[in-house]
Amino acid sequence: MKIKSCYFGLVIVVFLSACGENTVYQNNVDLSSGKWASQQNILFDFDVEDTTGAYNIAYTLRNGLDYPYYNLYLKYSLKDSSGGTISSGLQELILMNKKSGKPYGSGFGDKYDHQFISLRNFKFPYTGKYYFNIVQYMRIDSLPELYSVGLKVIKAEE
Repeated sequence: MKIKSCYFGLVIVVFLSACGENTVYQNNVDLSSGKWASQQNILFDFDVEDTTGAYNIAYTLRNGLDYPYYNLYLKYSLKDSSGGTISSGLQELILMNKKSGKPYGSGFGDKYDHQFISLRNFKFPYTGKYYFNIVQYMRIDSLPELYSVGLKVIKAEE
């Protein structure tokens, strides 16, 4: 029995380490006091060394169950090292079922984690440093029950 549980544990460790193989960049920013001010820009910078493949750029977000809305609007901009804008826009993230209020994502207790694709199968034009800026666009000065915002850059499946 002990050998089976050790084997099972080893399989899980190998599986979990394989899940991150395609992640090129990942970082999370904790929001102080669980609030996101409308003027608070969250900036991520990362390097791209391979321009031959496509990438998925994803937001990661942690919110509380008492978040007062079912959605979250974000404005983003992706810039290159010279400050030129590669992509920008407004995106809506759906955090909860609009009618029932049941939260989406994975969670335990009153905190829920989400991952949303911002740019799918995106091809970077050249190698180098890139900057991804995010700002909440809910027209509320201090948006409560948001605990962290992150960014992942993942090599897309071929």
